[in-house]
Amino acid sequence: MTGAVTLSAEVPAEPGLIGVQFKVDGYPVEALDTAIPYEIQWSAASAANGEHTVTAEARYTSGAVIQSAPLHVTVANPSTFNRTLYVDAANGDDVFDGLSPSTAWRTLDRANQSVVTGDTVVLRGTFTGQRIAPNASGTAATPIKFTSSPGTTAVLDGGSTGVAALLDRGRSYIVIERLQIQNVPGYAIEMTDGAHHNVVRDSYLTRSGTAQIYGHAVRITRASDNLAEGNQMIDIGDERANSGDSVWIADGASRNRVLDNRLTNGGHSLIQVGGDQPDDADVIGNVVANNVLSNRWAT
Repeated sequence: MTGAVTLSAEVPAEPGLIGVQFKVDGYPVEALDTAIPYEIQWSAASAANGEHTVTAEARYTSGAVIQSAPLHVTVANPSTFNRTLYVDAANGDDVFDGLSPSTAWRTLDRANQSVVTGDTVVLRGTFTGQRIAPNASGTAATPIKFTSSPGTTAVLDGGSTGVAALLDRGRSYIVIERLQIQNVPGYAIEMTDGAHHNVVRDSYLTRSGTAQIYGHAVRITRASDNLAEGNQMIDIGDERANSGDSVWIADGASRNRVLDNRLTNGGHSLIQVGGDQPDDADVIGNVVANNVLSNRWAT
């Protein structure tokens, strides 16, 4: 299975029926569907390869919940849904076409400007003072992916203007995986201003969020349906200043999922859901589950 998959459920129109909540691997996907036909689109293309379990829950005003039998599916995504683009921080050149390792670009800016729906961007080396900020979005069927060259781990060091990966202005269906992001004073990864259905997976984020105010490894504000899973976030923020959070979800962020991460040492906190400003919008339906937390800085 790959691409955009329609999940649907047939539920009798009984009194008190509120709607149907679809789940993947036990966690809600999309908002509660309150109108017939009960169906959503799930981006299997953005999911991790392997086995997944899909269920649907009918929910009633009485509080009753009726769950479907589980549907077991196998996701097998290709390495790219369109082009494979290459960026080599040491040996590339932005005058090249970026279509092979021997004609790789040198900078993330070149990739950000050139990427289109379905592309996979393969990174090699250490990118200092640069950031991922694509000018395009993917789709549920054909996401854009940024990943490391096989057998290596690409490093984003320091970021640009305080951020190493910026997904904003409605950017969607972008997958960032298998990268190391370090020494970013502001936000290692920021999803904001309508960003939705983006994924940060299997990455190593460290020594970031050290700005005295609002530094974070993963910051999600005014954004929905994003996923951070399987990451390590270590030594985030400044212990002495009591600042910096590994994960910050606030100001209108809804239905984001933080799953199966390992978080160690946060200057202010490891996971913060709900902001600290009186005019922040409510946060609704976010899921934080199955993370391993250790914060000796809090002692």
